[in-house]
Amino acid sequence: MIIAILSFLYIMPKRANGTYRHESTKNHKNGIKKPRHQRFSSTKGMGQKFLRNQKWARAHSRKRAFAIKRAYDRKDTVKEE
Repeated sequence: MIIAILSFLYIMPKRANGTYRHESTKNHKNGIKKPRHQRFSSTKGMGQKFLRNQKWARAHSRKRAFAIKRAYDRKDTVKEE
C-alpha cells in the first residue's frame, strides 16, 4: 500500500525544452517567399449590407468611367474633322 501511495506522489522529470536551432536554415533553403496576391480578394464573411452597396457602387463607377471615355473619344473625332 505504501508503494502504491508513493508511486502516485512520484513526479516524472520534466522534458527538455525544444530547440529551434536549425529552423532558420530550413526556412531559407528554398527561400522565404511573399504570399501570392489574388486579383480579387474574397468577399466571404463580409456583411450583406456592404456587399449590396458595393455592387451598386461598382456598377455606377463603371458607367461613369465609360461615359467619360466616350466623351473623350468624341472630342478626338471632332478635332480630326
